[in-house]
Amino acid sequence: MPLLIIDGRLAKLAQQADANGNVGVTAQVEFTVRKAPENTLRGSLSGAATSVGTAKSLAAGPRRIHALQDQAVEGAVDSAMKGADEGLLRASR
Repeated sequence: MPLLIIDGRLAKLAQQADANGNVGVTAQVEFTVRKAPENTLRGSLSGAATSVGTAKSLAAGPRRIHALQDQAVEGAVDSAMKGADEGLLRASR
C-alpha cells in the first residue's frame, strides 16, 4: 500500500476592516503531497476563504475575532480539500 505524506501550512492570515467597522479575516492554506519512501513531490493543494464579522458582533471582544480566524482557516482547508480524493488517488500511483 502506498504511503503519502501531506505537509500543510497557513500561508496567510490577514484581517481588514471597512469604513463601517466590519472586519474580514482572510486565510490561505497550502498543502504538499509527497510519496514515501521515495520522498518525491506528487502534488500540491491550496485554498482560501474569508469570514466577515459585523461591527456589532465584534463588540463581544477578542473571542469573536478568534472565531472569525478559525472560520476562515476551516473554510480555506475545506476549499483546498475539495476534489482532493481524486488527486490523492493519482498521487499514490
